[in-house]
Amino acid sequence: DQSTAQVDFYGSDEKGILLHAVQILTEAQANVVRAQIHTWGKSVHDQFLVDLRGQGSVEELEKKLRSALIGRRSG
Repeated sequence: DQSTAQVDFYGSDEKGILLHAVQILTEAQANVVRAQIHTWGKSVHDQFLVDLRGQGSVEELEKKLRSALIGRRSG
């Protein structure tokens, strides 16, 4: 289906990061169809299959995730 796409996020494992990532996707009006979470020590790789509903591109969502989650660590 062309309306679904995989969005990936790599980052540091910290409390609440998965919830924050899902909130960002929800705010972008991307419906999370499936999530797969990988944790290695202090690193995470979260993969989300999302229905974009014509609300942008995968690249835009990944950029939003990186900006919000990386900024969250420094603030």
